[in-house]
Amino acid sequence: MWKILFIICSLSSEIKADVFNDVKNSRNFTGKVVLVTGSTSGMGESVAKLFSSLGAKVVVTGRNKIQLEKAGNEVSELSPHGLKVNSFQLN
Repeated sequence: MWKILFIICSLSSEIKADVFNDVKNSRNFTGKVVLVTGSTSGMGESVAKLFSSLGAKVVVTGRNKIQLEKAGNEVSELSPHGLKVNSFQLN
């Protein structure tokens, strides 16, 4: 679990390959649903991308519709199972 916390704290909007591979090999979130609030930028976007790439079905939220669509598409592309992201524009 400490590896995931380290990655969340150290990421900007890009996932560093070497750190990502360490976590990917130690965690599997296939079949889990993760809701990430504020996931259109910054740490929230990084967390959404991380969980998607680890196999989770991700729900992204944000206020800006354009950024929400962009983040949703990027998160979907990282899914190893081809899962589509559910996105909700919330205030």
